[in-house]
Amino acid sequence: MHNKSFKKEIDNYRAKDLMTKHVITLQPQESLLKAQNTMSRYRIKKVVVVKNNHKNKEHPVGILTIKDILKFLISDKTDRDLHEISISEVMSKNLITMHKDSSIIDCAKVLHNNKISSLIVSEDNDDHGDMK
Repeated sequence: MHNKSFKKEIDNYRAKDLMTKHVITLQPQESLLKAQNTMSRYRIKKVVVVKNNHKNKEHPVGILTIKDILKFLISDKTDRDLHEISISEVMSKNLITMHKDSSIIDCAKVLHNNKISSLIVSEDNDDHGDMK
């Protein structure tokens, strides 16, 4: 009986209830040095990479995590410094987004099924679904 009431409460939560409201963003042409400094400054492990669309509104084009940076640096054989490497070279481009009104149960299933740790939450009705 206790589990049933708990599940009912969970079903009422939406992505917008749990999402980070003030997301730190960077542009794809910016350097990994800027990304690293930004992550350190805000004590975060990932940033959303955005570009301006034709309406001059930012839209996500990637996500950059500490794990992405480390994997890239280990595999990069060019001996470039962080200021010489653009975020676009390193970021994950296959974003999976969910609408802000999606249930957290649906969000959890998407995270689990895709073996990812973050979703981009969209506020626009026409801006959700897989972005690949």
